[in-house]
Amino acid sequence: MFYIAKNSIQTISVTLADKIFESLTGNYTLKLTNDTTLDEFNIVIEPDFTNIRYTTFRLQEGNGLTGTGQVDLKYDGSYTYEIIRDSVTLEKGKAIVHTGQVTPSNKFGTEVTYTEHTTTETNHQYIKV
Repeated sequence: MFYIAKNSIQTISVTLADKIFESLTGNYTLKLTNDTTLDEFNIVIEPDFTNIRYTTFRLQEGNGLTGTGQVDLKYDGSYTYEIIRDSVTLEKGKAIVHTGQVTPSNKFGTEVTYTEHTTTETNHQYIKV
């Protein structure tokens, strides 16, 4: 799983080198499918295979971007990604597209408390959040 921040450039690391047994040349595509709307985005990427343990590529997300390594994702949320080389899927997983960082809030309380009732027949736990 990897995260894509909206309106930014980031380097994504995946394990592709161990799945490729021939020449590293070819056309690589990152296919992102929104899990809710099923909208598909195909992004031409240029992987960097200099590290033998993992492969990196740069991805830029932003409004109106359509070049190599660029995409304009309409929606935040969960996506399924596939990395494809010459019509063969090399890797598949999940990607989360987000606008900001998730920050815990004190709106609903800072901790969960339990109230245990003592009866011998039925013991319920009531959770107060």
